Amino acid sequence: RQLITHGYATHGWLGIRGEDLSPAEAAALGVPGGARVRGVDRGSPADRAGFDDDDVITDGDGEEVDSMPGLAVEMRDHEPGDEVTVGYWRDGRYETKEVTVGEHP
Repeated sequence: RQLITHGYATHGWLGIRGEDLSPAEAAALGVPGGARVRGVDRGSPADRAGFDDDDVITDGDGEEVDSMPGLAVEMRDHEPGDEVTVGYWRDGRYETKEVTVGEHP
């Protein structure tokens, strides 16, 4: 729809690099999977929200995130500027952050 309307498409973006959570790590947290943060782009939405290496993202706006590709797909469902609630595990505790989705560069 964006291609037809604007001639280009925008994709929601957090600015996180990472990897899939291993099955053993997922079992230890009691989740089916997740996206482990291995880097946060400086100045990105994730940086402004305070995400750190080793955070494990497990949901975005109530939708399960079970992998890094799953996180990318979830963010593509949002427009740049949308506010989303991102659920994640840090130091054995589940937390949430409100993040303003950016436009993928």
